[in-house]
Amino acid sequence: MKTTLAVIVGAVLLSMAAFWFGFRGEDVPQRVETPAKASAKPKVKLPATPMLGTKDPDSLSVASALAARITADARTRCQQVMAITDANQRKLAFEKLLAETTDLAGLRGILETLLALRSGGRDIGTEWAGFWGILSNRDPKGTVALIEIYGPREKWYAEAVGMAVREWAVLDPQSAILWLQGNQALTGEDLDRATLRLIEGYASRDLVAATAYVVGILEPNDPLFHSMSQTLTQKALQTGGAEGLVSWFSQLPSDAARRLFFRDVTARLGEVGPEAQQNWLANNAGSSFRDDQMYVDYINALVKDQPQAAMEYAMKLPRSAESGTYVGIGDAASEWLVMNPDDFVSYFNRLRSPQTRQVIAESIQAMLNDPNLPPQKRDLAVKFLQSLTQ
Repeated sequence: MKTTLAVIVGAVLLSMAAFWFGFRGEDVPQRVETPAKASAKPKVKLPATPMLGTKDPDSLSVASALAARITADARTRCQQVMAITDANQRKLAFEKLLAETTDLAGLRGILETLLALRSGGRDIGTEWAGFWGILSNRDPKGTVALIEIYGPREKWYAEAVGMAVREWAVLDPQSAILWLQGNQALTGEDLDRATLRLIEGYASRDLVAATAYVVGILEPNDPLFHSMSQTLTQKALQTGGAEGLVSWFSQLPSDAARRLFFRDVTARLGEVGPEAQQNWLANNAGSSFRDDQMYVDYINALVKDQPQAAMEYAMKLPRSAESGTYVGIGDAASEWLVMNPDDFVSYFNRLRSPQTRQVIAESIQAMLNDPNLPPQKRDLAVKFLQSLTQ
């Protein structure tokens, strides 16, 4: 994943621009040659605050009398806020406290109070998320500077970075991406999670650009791609409903891109309702980008209650553009044989078309090539095929 992020500021974004021609938002990060050139680019003017980013954090000494007094006062006020029993009142008081705290020493006092409560077993989830969310929205560069004061040795470092870059990507995805790309402390799953949070924020700002970015930096077989796809399809569904999700999918410029997201779009439409998912599958059955497994899954669910309907659905599907074979027929037939072999044999014998009977028999035969086929299904399939030769 670290290698993946290093590509962000290189040639990937150029190829991404070509791949996503006609489908990019205004905020797709542009190619930056070197950190020096990046620093020379015009900066987004961030809200000026006296608390963060205006001083070198390392030059601030909490040992000084003034800083110590500010920190102590912030701790006391935060403790008073956290003692409020009503959750809504506590939330409002905490937000007020953050709004009134405009210096680094005070923020450290609040943070260290939260950390002490957390280490003591107190559930501070709302305040913890609010602390990083509010600060990052107010001054993202200053917020990551605050996090870096404590550094990656802290257990909460990766979590805080994730929340910070999410909000930063809503405001300025280019800068958030560059900062995370330059972060040498995060690796492996921590880096993956931070990248995913960044995409959440980016998608909230510009779903089209975030989609282009994801396809540009990740390979389809990257373990992180599915999580990214889930994030993007969820955002598309949230913002536009089923129609918006389908519209977002239809704007993808190539069948290769559509194939990548087909599975998660199908799953999201299943959340809307069975009819939405059925219509989606029916409308795309003849497409070159369909995901065959989604049709197999649908048939396997249908056959449990309506075995004949599942068989007829499977037989109406066009051949797979990927394999050139029929999909789902063998699955429906083998499951029906387990459920009620006599009913299946009766159905099969009523079929008048020799071609249809042959397709079903060949599909059942193909199921035997699956080494993971359950023994009961295998035995019944073999028995049925043998009966055809008698």
